[in-house]
Amino acid sequence: MSGCFECGSADNIQQHHVVPQIKGGSKTVPLCERCHGLVHDVSIKSLTAEAIALKKQQRLAYNHPPLGFDAVDGRLVENEREQKIVRIIFAMRRRNLSLHKIAEYCNARRFVGKQGGAFYASTIKNIVDNSIYRAGEVL
Repeated sequence: MSGCFECGSADNIQQHHVVPQIKGGSKTVPLCERCHGLVHDVSIKSLTAEAIALKKQQRLAYNHPPLGFDAVDGRLVENEREQKIVRIIFAMRRRNLSLHKIAEYCNARRFVGKQGGAFYASTIKNIVDNSIYRAGEVL
């Protein structure tokens, strides 16, 4: 393996994709850990967000599946029981109910979150802010 393309260092060499993999790139150049970090200083966050958005669009599993979906063989598949809960949450939000009130409603009806726990205002916010639902995947 050769040294860093940028500074010539031979320490902690990593392969940097010239064109990001998410955009179909396959060619790499060797960069040391420091230079690789500099290249991605600002863009690593945006590349990660872009990769997650693409996976959501393609209904691929990208982390823990969101409420309303299960991961099966790397793909997101609909979970009808959970989608009913999601539809209720969005209907309540369209009626301008607070996140706290929606969480209270879900807990009073013993709805269970994806990880088996209770609903909180933050749980509801994560659901209503998740682009997978706004993309019409559930609603």
